[in-house]
Amino acid sequence: MTLLDSTTKLNQNKGLNQNKGLDQNFDHMADRFADNIYGSKKGAIRLAILDRDLTEGLERADSTNEQNKMHILDAGGGLGHASIALAQKGHQVLLCDISEEMVKRASVRVEEARLTQFMQCKHLTAQQAAEQNPQKFDLLLFHAVLEWMESPKQSLEQVLNAVKPGGYCSLMFFNVHSIIHRNLIRGNLRKVKSEQFGGDGKGLTPINPLEPQDVIEWLAEFGWEVVLESGVRVFYDNMTKASQQKISLEDILEMEMKYSRQLPYKYLGRYIHVLCKRRA
Repeated sequence: MTLLDSTTKLNQNKGLNQNKGLDQNFDHMADRFADNIYGSKKGAIRLAILDRDLTEGLERADSTNEQNKMHILDAGGGLGHASIALAQKGHQVLLCDISEEMVKRASVRVEEARLTQFMQCKHLTAQQAAEQNPQKFDLLLFHAVLEWMESPKQSLEQVLNAVKPGGYCSLMFFNVHSIIHRNLIRGNLRKVKSEQFGGDGKGLTPINPLEPQDVIEWLAEFGWEVVLESGVRVFYDNMTKASQQKISLEDILEMEMKYSRQLPYKYLGRYIHVLCKRRA
């Protein structure tokens, strides 16, 4: 059974074109994104924190059927690293992305993993996927997307509508405090004084780094409650390159895991991961 009714290519393209120039599209940076994020220790840390949080946070989730399998939307899912792991557990997954190149690459990975019966990849914006599937999913993955959107609060509210009452959202977003802290450490005081922390869309610095407390308040306003909260890469990005290369991933992960939920360290993380539940 499919997660999303088929739509014509004409309608998909029409909707996608309406978002051009607004939300960030990674078509032109697919290789760089894959190498810099998931081809490195950075990506391994991110996936490890997400896997731990989802495993712990969803243990008390109500089962949706006898097999306890979920319908999952990976909105802005990119290459599908997080959602492919869930499809391998038998969950039904729809991955969507504004980048056609990312969707093509994710589709290849799904086919290579022989998961086509569990996972589909669609060239849709996150907003379109939610609009076409209101209150359909048990779990929404929304990882490292919100900070690339022109209107983060409005977009978050739209995409959260894809989740059923009582369902969950795994939300990970770029933390503005990490930029401030990093620039302070490096002595870039003029940059900090400018309070201009967004990127220009040409690199991997997001256009809208977010204040964690703002996002938490938005979630409460939209009728969501926080289940758990973690920092992602609370110290790794501030290590010297020599230390990053010398120290084993196992040892780095041990410390990242230990301090990811402790104050003040979690709010220094490059990203903040929030697992939240929609009130029934």
